[in-house]
Amino acid sequence: MPSRRTRSGSVHATRLRRGRTRVVSDLFTSVYTGGVPEDRYSFTEQSYQRLAWAGVSPLAVAEVLYGEGVVRRHIGSSLQVFGEDSEGSWLVVALVETNDDDYEVTGARYLDEDEIAAIKNLRGRRDR
Repeated sequence: MPSRRTRSGSVHATRLRRGRTRVVSDLFTSVYTGGVPEDRYSFTEQSYQRLAWAGVSPLAVAEVLYGEGVVRRHIGSSLQVFGEDSEGSWLVVALVETNDDDYEVTGARYLDEDEIAAIKNLRGRRDR
C-alpha cells in the first residue's frame, strides 16, 4: 500500500504501510515509506543542464523521487525530496510545483555527512 497524506490543521497525518498512521509535528516535513503515486515529475533542458553542472545523474534523481523511505519538505510551491539512490548515495532534489501534483526538477546535489545524519534521524522517527 503506497503512503498517502492528508492535512489536519497545522500537522500532517501520514498513513504508513500496514495501516499505521504517524502525525508529524513539523508542518512542512513528512517521511514516506514509498513514493506519492499522484505526483508527476518532469525534467526540462534546464534541469538536465543544472544536474550535469552539479555532477548528479538524472537516473539518480529519478531513483530518489520514486524510491522508498524518502523525506519530503513541501513549502508553498517548492518541494525538496531527500533520499538514497541505488548506489547508496544521499541526495536532495529540488522541485517546483507547476500545477497540482506536477513538479519540475530544478536541481539536485549530494548531501554531506551532517545532512545525512539529520535525514536518518528523521527517518528513524517514522514509526514512533
